[in-house]
This record gives sequence, structure tokens and C-alpha cells, in this order.
Amino acid sequence: MRALGNIGVATLFMCISAAWAVDGYQDLQFGMNQQQAGQYLEAECSSVDIQSNTIQASKCFRVAGQEPEVNAIFDGEEKLVAIELDFANPFSQSVDEGLGRRIADGLNKAYQLDDHTSVDGIQFLVFEGGQVIFRFGLTINHFLGFAQPVTSIVYAAPETGESLMERWGLGSADPSEF
Repeated sequence: MRALGNIGVATLFMCISAAWAVDGYQDLQFGMNQQQAGQYLEAECSSVDIQSNTIQASKCFRVAGQEPEVNAIFDGEEKLVAIELDFANPFSQSVDEGLGRRIADGLNKAYQLDDHTSVDGIQFLVFEGGQVIFRFGLTINHFLGFAQPVTSIVYAAPETGESLMERWGLGSADPSEF
């Protein structure tokens, strides 16, 4: 039984390492147009909602034992520039610490960690110069008056990663500062 557990952990690590690439996520590649990405997601996912600059999809991929929501984000020229895997349960007011650790461990094995910081209660792990960003923690929804969990991985084209880091107040991911 113990050997089977080790095989499961090894398989999870191999899936994480093989699936996550800085040029996109699985077969979603940065630079794809919205029609190409939509066709891929419609073939892989149980539900797909195509909007003007985003595609939201669910039940597409299994990552760390979960099926995150997928948000494909496009620029003004309809080119894919970011992919977010959102693991948070919107009906929960707590975070899943075990899930956060599994995701962080997998990302640490697959990518070069550049920065680890906290902004307003959210932990950020920044990999590969901002092309992979893991966000984890609780944020206060001031409009609704309660805490909401944040657990997501964002894969971004280089220029998009830099703008996301600025927007979230992370500065530059200079490894010499880590």
C-alpha cells in the first residue's frame, strides 16, 4: 500500500511538471486567438462561457486533486496573454491549507522561485520573472463585509506578468532581492 502512495505522489509531480509550461498551460499557448482557445476549451471542458476579452471554463483539468475554474484572458488584439486557474470556493470563508501546500510544492519543483511576499493578507509566490504567480490567502470583500479565499495560479506572457506584478504591488521579481 505504501508503494502505491509513492507512485501516486510521483504521478502527481510528473503531471504538474509536464503540464505547466511558461509558454501557456497545457495546449493553451500565449498568442492564440480567442477562437482557437475557445475551440480547445470547448473540447476539454464541461462548460465554457466566451466573453469579449475572456473565456471562463469549468471542469477542464485536474490539478492537485481539484478541478479549478479556468479564465483565459486576451489583449485588445484578441491574443491570449494570461491563463488563471482559480481553485477558490466562492461559498467558503476559509482557505484549504493542504491544497495551498500541494500547489506551492509542485510549482517550486517545476519553476525557479523569484520572490515570496505578502500583500494585504495574500501570499504571493512569483516564479520565472512573473510568468507564473501563485496567490493564496484570505481577502476582505469590503462590499459584502466578509473574507473570501484566494487560491489561484496565473500563467502570463512576459509583458503581462510584469503588469500583474505592478497591479498587485509586487514590484519586480529580481532574484538578487530574494
